[in-house]
Amino acid sequence: MPCYEVRTVTVEFQAKNEGLFLKAVEMMGMQCNEVRPHVFSLGYNDIVVDLNTQTARATGQQAQDTLNRLKRAYSQVAIDAVCRQNLWTKKQQTTTSGVLMKF
Repeated sequence: MPCYEVRTVTVEFQAKNEGLFLKAVEMMGMQCNEVRPHVFSLGYNDIVVDLNTQTARATGQQAQDTLNRLKRAYSQVAIDAVCRQNLWTKKQQTTTSGVLMKF
């Protein structure tokens, strides 16, 4: 890839709850800035997440990896919130493609 090319990836990011999104970012140990209402920038503007349109745009080599980890973290935080809300406990552990998932 020539040095003047920038690869940008835009994906669907089904996240509506701002509180859960911010918990997921915190769980990953990252910082985010609110650019506009419900639009957040992570890293050095490598990832921009728009909760209104439910999309995320990633630029840079490591950004796609980080975006995938963020999506998994948001899913985990959402599952935790539903479990707390319904007084459920997570007991089952499965391994999928080398990733340990706790349910």
